Amino acid sequence: MTSSLPLAGLRILNTRPVSQNKTLHEKIKTLGGESYLFPIIHIEACTLTKEQQAQLAHLAPWNAWIFTSQNAVLHSMPYWPQWQPFMTNATKVFAIGKATEQKLLKNNFLHPVITPEKGFNSEALLEHPALQHLHQQSILLISGEGGRGLLENTLKERGAHLLKLPVYRRITSTLLETTPLHFFEENHFHWAIFTSCESLHHFFSRWPVESMQGLSLVVISDRMVSFARNLGFKGRMIQATHGSADSIIRAIVTWQENHQ
Repeated sequence: MTSSLPLAGLRILNTRPVSQNKTLHEKIKTLGGESYLFPIIHIEACTLTKEQQAQLAHLAPWNAWIFTSQNAVLHSMPYWPQWQPFMTNATKVFAIGKATEQKLLKNNFLHPVITPEKGFNSEALLEHPALQHLHQQSILLISGEGGRGLLENTLKERGAHLLKLPVYRRITSTLLETTPLHFFEENHFHWAIFTSCESLHHFFSRWPVESMQGLSLVVISDRMVSFARNLGFKGRMIQATHGSADSIIRAIVTWQENHQ
């Protein structure tokens, strides 16, 4: 008897980091799919330096705080009691997307949070009217190490005194070195879920893109689509509207329903 569950019979490679893959993993299984945990990147906390803490006080009071991801929220939480005295009622708090906003709210962040009206990336946030003219304004950018630099550089160009506090870093998983190519050939995955250009980069740097053209990808942004194509991936690729587990699953289910 054929299962009526929407993901029945599908083998899905879940490449989200360990700290973010559990909800997606469980929902895939609940809907009848097989979820294979394959985190390409691990997230670990950074310890702020004394110099960074001194800069934080020196630039106060803050005109704005910006959280660039759910990880930025999670790994900055231990510092909130120390930082909040540098905040005023006029301080604007921005989150790069709705998921980051929800992470703040779920952890009792007691300040109104502003998110982009559309989108959930640096480009969308930079369109907000309150971030256009920033002469002499102090802005705290709470993020991870590295990154594109678009948000940081643009805010500085608009006149902001900006302090970037990296509260976490991304570490490449040992799975990339220990997993042979035939693992993918033997498992015949129907879908592989990627939620960052960085994970795509590491994946296709480890295994030739030519050998992965039969894999179907789920990504979460236009930028990721372009990035994968520029790497030479010509196979099937669908795009979720954002990075939540529900959105990713909805994209897969919709495609399956339309192509059965």
